[in-house]
Amino acid sequence: MSVAAWPGLRRGIVDVWSVNVAQGLAQLPVYRQQLNSDELHRAGQCRAAYKYHEFIITRGLLRQRLSEHLHLPAADIQFSTLEHGKLVLHERHGRSDIQFNVSHSQGEVLLALTLVDAVGVDIEKVRPEVCWPALAKRFFSPAEYDALQHYAGEHAVTAFFSCWTRKEAFVKAVGDGIAYGLKAFEVNVEPDSAARLLRLHTDATAARQWSLHRLEVAAGYVATLGVHSPDTIIRQWP
Repeated sequence: MSVAAWPGLRRGIVDVWSVNVAQGLAQLPVYRQQLNSDELHRAGQCRAAYKYHEFIITRGLLRQRLSEHLHLPAADIQFSTLEHGKLVLHERHGRSDIQFNVSHSQGEVLLALTLVDAVGVDIEKVRPEVCWPALAKRFFSPAEYDALQHYAGEHAVTAFFSCWTRKEAFVKAVGDGIAYGLKAFEVNVEPDSAARLLRLHTDATAARQWSLHRLEVAAGYVATLGVHSPDTIIRQWP
């Protein structure tokens, strides 16, 4: 499917775009013109060139998709930031039903856009050099940490990052970020299985109001979508 064929947002559907930064560099001049002064300043604070490119392309792609749906110039779209840093459309647009979330990791950008339901996404490059046991013990629940002990080598690293993206996607959808408490809920860790939210504050029933979805992204990366709906259609676009 081509980007031009996107029919716009539909209720009950989450649209997801995965973009390689290197391939998106051609759009960089266009995206820069659409960002406001605060966004350009934030981008300028990035010390690494790839971080700068990631930010510009992420925010530019978001503006472009919102522009197509709202029938507004991309540069006219305004955002607000919630208490824990989640970006939302400014109330002047009168469209609180439009929900979105973005993520980027070492050259890959992810955008999710939907109507009504809270949504969060996270993408991570699988990095073997990361000391995952210490991070898992600090941030994961005891059950998640124990489940990871069944894996070894590269499989353990992939399982860790799969678990991490599932937890991050959920807390980003909630809107509290890491302040929510990563040990307050549990997800499954199996990298090749469907992503699942198992318990929420020890309540399996509450967890059924949410769904997690493993996304197909570039080789060497893992990604998860979290949405406040038990039954959602996911459309992935190039």
